[in-house]
Order: sequence, then C-alpha cells, then structure tokens
Amino acid sequence: MDIFHNFVYIPVFNLLVFLYDLFSSNIGLAIIGLALFSRIVTIPLTRNQKQNSGKAQLLQQKMKEIRKKFKHNKEKMAQELARLQAEFLPGQLKGCFSLIISIILLIQVRNVVVDLIDKGVHAYNVVAYSENLKKPEDTVIFKPEQELSLGKHEIKLQVKADNGKALEKVFSFDVVENRQETIEKIKQDELAKDPEERNKTNEALAKQQEAERATDIAVYNELLSKGLTNIPLSSFLIFTTDSVSTILLTEKSLEFVFYVRPPSNQKIIASETRVLLDSQDITGQAQITQGGSFNLSFAGMNLSRVASDITSGSVSEVIPYVILALSVGVTQYFVSKIYSAMNPGAPAPDAKKSQKDEAKKSQDKHKKGHKDEEEPDFSEMMGQSMKNMNYLFPVMTSAMSLGYLGGASLFPSGVSLFWTGQNAFVIIQQVLDNRRKVVLQVKGLWIRIKRKLNLEK
Repeated sequence: MDIFHNFVYIPVFNLLVFLYDLFSSNIGLAIIGLALFSRIVTIPLTRNQKQNSGKAQLLQQKMKEIRKKFKHNKEKMAQELARLQAEFLPGQLKGCFSLIISIILLIQVRNVVVDLIDKGVHAYNVVAYSENLKKPEDTVIFKPEQELSLGKHEIKLQVKADNGKALEKVFSFDVVENRQETIEKIKQDELAKDPEERNKTNEALAKQQEAERATDIAVYNELLSKGLTNIPLSSFLIFTTDSVSTILLTEKSLEFVFYVRPPSNQKIIASETRVLLDSQDITGQAQITQGGSFNLSFAGMNLSRVASDITSGSVSEVIPYVILALSVGVTQYFVSKIYSAMNPGAPAPDAKKSQKDEAKKSQDKHKKGHKDEEEPDFSEMMGQSMKNMNYLFPVMTSAMSLGYLGGASLFPSGVSLFWTGQNAFVIIQQVLDNRRKVVLQVKGLWIRIKRKLNLEK
C-alpha cells in the first residue's frame, strides 16, 4: 500500500542508510540500531498494553460471571456480553497497537533488505531524501538502434567483480501485440508438453538461479521486471499448483537500464562488462557506469544469504548463520511468552489452577446426576491455542532463518538479525521494567545453587 511505502518504507530505508554511514559502513550495526529505534518508538504503546493486561483479566472474570448468571437465558447473556465487550473493546484494541506496529516494521525492514540485495544502492537512490545523499551505482544502459521485431529476443549481460566472481545473466523475453492472446498460447503450449519435460526445465532453471546466487552479484531491470508474467497452469481451489513465468513486452522501441549490485565489499570491473542482444555484441553502444562497493558482511556472515546457501561444506562458514537462526527462535519464544501475558485473550496466571477447579466441579456434578450446561470457555481455548503457538512460531522462524520455508529470497539473514535485535530489546525492556522481581528470582536461584553445592560436598 502507498501509505506504508511513503510513511514506513521510505523513512526506514533512509534511516538504515544513515546508520550504515554513521557506523562506518557496517550494515549489521545499522540493522541493530534500526531495531533499537523501532523499540524506542513502541515503548509507550507496550507500556499501555501492559496496563491493559490487568483490565483484560477483569474482562474475562466478568464474562464468566455473566455466563454463569444468565446460563438459562441465552438472549440476555448475549446482550450483556455485547455490552461488556463494547465497554472494554477500546482498551483491548489499544493494547494490540504495539504488536501491530512491530509486525509492520518487520515487513518493511524485510522489504528494504531484500530490495537492497536485489537492486543494490539503486533501491535507495529511488527513495533518498535529497540528491546529495544518493550513492554511485553500477549501470548498463543501451537502446537498440532499430525497433525490436515481434517474437522472442534475448539479452545477455556479462559482469565481473574485483574478487574474480563473474555473472552471465540471460534475459529472454517476447515482444507481442496482443498480450492476452500470447498468454493463452503459451499456456496451451506448456500444457501440451510432457510433465517430465516441464520438470527438467524447472530443475535447470533452479540450478541456474542457484549458480547466479553463488556469484553474489545481482542484476535488476525495472522494464523487464514489470513485464514478468506468471501464467497458472493448474490450481487447487484458489491456490496455483503449477505455473510458468515469461517476460512479455508490448513496446518495440525500448531503452534498457540494468542496475548491478556487486558482491559485498567488491566493485564491478566496468571494462570487462559485455552486453549481447540476440547473440550480437552491442557493448560499444552501451553506456556503462561504475559505482562503489557496499558492505553486506557482519560477524562472519553475508547478510544477503542464509545457511542453506553455503555449499562449500565448511562448518566454520555455516556456524554464524546457525547461531543467528537459533537466536531468532530463542528470543521469539520469550517474546511470545511476554505478549501472551499481555494478551487480552490469554488466561490469567492461575489458569491451570482454575481449569483444575472447573474439572473437579464438573466431575462432582456428574456424580450427582446433574448435567453441566455451561458453555466451553472461549478464552481458555484461545489461551491453549496461543500456548501451542508459543512453541510452533519460534521453530518456524528458525527454519526460515536457516533458509527453509522460502529461503534467502523471503528471509535473508539481514532480516533475521533485525528480528533478533527487536526481540532482544523487548526482553531487555521487560527485565528493566520488572528488575526487582528479576533480582529476587536471581538471588533465589543463586541460593538454591549454593545449597545444592553444599549438599554435594
């Protein structure tokens, strides 16, 4: 949405690059600084959420009383519950703002990091607040001397970095008159192919993309990206189960602008850049500019990659990514516990005890031959559901951080670092807010350890 782009994405991008320059081109520290800033912004909302947690428990208690009082009058019960919800609803919604803002920030930071990886500094130059803040970028610009004919065409871009890594990127596209007719024809041609043939094509494409990622060089062209068309071949309910992607353009006279993102801390060698259009070398017609380097390294990691990208087999190279993935999961577990305690739908701290009491009452009623007519407690069911999510969600975040459930294109290590930092600051804030309780718990733990050591002696 434009509102998120204008009021969240653009400021986040500018703040990240400002912190990057402030911390001497250290993108990791810049991301951690961004995480700290996001927590400072949401501190008032988090405290408000904590204050509302007491009201939430009061709401649950009053709802139980209404259910018990009007259990034989369903209409009256519904009216009273609606009145009670209307009374407490503003506070409940206000208590969710902190979590909502945290999620929005996470999504926008993810978009910023992915754009920085895919498009290089060009992504920042588009949204930079002033011209003098823009950074030099690697570009390859050319316009064919003649109009492109209808049909298939191919642009091959060859670039090389200072570290010897080289990328040969091929862009195949069609120039068409009727886009919809072409889509239908491609669909019919693909459906006519043998499934095994399509699988081989997809496997070859996946290997090619993996090889391109291994070079740590990215090339972006806005025109071709906009022309990329995903054609669904089969579906289950509303979900596409098989599809094919192709680039379709309707203009014949075009100017191609390619933005190159070099490997971390490296530069592209402009003199060794080559451009071929339909197998014809047109490098002499292209305008090639050389940009600067951009540091994507932090703590032994390339923040544009994930553990599953490491194919060298080196354990020492994988360890930092694994540590980060585990950090995401562990901190997310504690943050989930914190938010559960402040969630209006969560059970009160003595929920286990109350559940046992309710079970005992129910048994007593059955022994006496009475039916338990009380409806199941929705808040308790929600509490149990949230308890399960407290374990499942951290496991999912760790898996995504390792490169599964989407890989680096969805969840690069830069996003994992931000998420870990944001979670860590939530935990630190809670420790500071409850420092007296924490000190007492630490002292109690130390006393127990000393007693155990003395007993062993």
